[in-house]
Amino acid sequence: MLLRAELEGLLAKGGRDGADVVHAALLLEKEERPAILVDKTLNELARWADTIDRRLGGARAPVALAETISSFLFNELGFRPNREAYYQPANSHLSQVVERRLGIPISLSLIYLGIGHRLQTPMAGIGFPGHFLLRIGDERKGILADPFGLGRVLDRASTEALLHQYCGAQAQLSPSHLQALSPRGTLARMQRNLKLIYLRENNFQAALDATDRIVFLLPEDPEEHRDRGLLFERLECFGAAQKDYETYLDLAPTNEDVPLIRERLVNVGAKAARVN
Repeated sequence: MLLRAELEGLLAKGGRDGADVVHAALLLEKEERPAILVDKTLNELARWADTIDRRLGGARAPVALAETISSFLFNELGFRPNREAYYQPANSHLSQVVERRLGIPISLSLIYLGIGHRLQTPMAGIGFPGHFLLRIGDERKGILADPFGLGRVLDRASTEALLHQYCGAQAQLSPSHLQALSPRGTLARMQRNLKLIYLRENNFQAALDATDRIVFLLPEDPEEHRDRGLLFERLECFGAAQKDYETYLDLAPTNEDVPLIRERLVNVGAKAARVN
């Protein structure tokens, strides 16, 4: 619970600099992997930011920033996208991404976001369908970059091509595809990656833990309460499942699966009563 309190304080920071999403991601990772050294990774990131700062001089144009960070990360430090083992949990554990120099779109983007935070330069994660992207610069003059594509800058045509790759040739690019995520939204998307990986592995306890972290980040998200309830039920924690199902029904009373969840609620309620 001390980690959660520290994380809550970190995420509550506003102002020009906002929350340090890399620090927050490492605290979430430490919940799962207590032995990691958060400060070690933060100090390494700070050294990288200092190097990039010196190379940039006074330049802070988005394209110059994107090119300088990308060249440093991929050409000098040897970062690369892990296409061969995309669904390894290590790709969503930031300390391991830094150590192994391997990552997926969102974790590589977080390296950029951490550097941007330390340079006090506006950047934001973009919840693009199926492929996390990065906006470098502000909303009006910023550019779109793809850290998984070795930091390439995307124009409209290449962005549309990426959308077609994930959503089909008939998909139309819209402003909703390019909306910036909040720090909480970015962290939750990373935890959803872990949740899906653990579900693929039938590791239901780890999937439950990841879902619990998402609920902590987004307590008003009804589907995550429902999913946590389903995992609690599978692990025979019937009282906890009952509470999550009740919360889901309160938050999303018109969803299509409400009748099914009501039925499950009755069943887990009966089982919880027998256990007690």
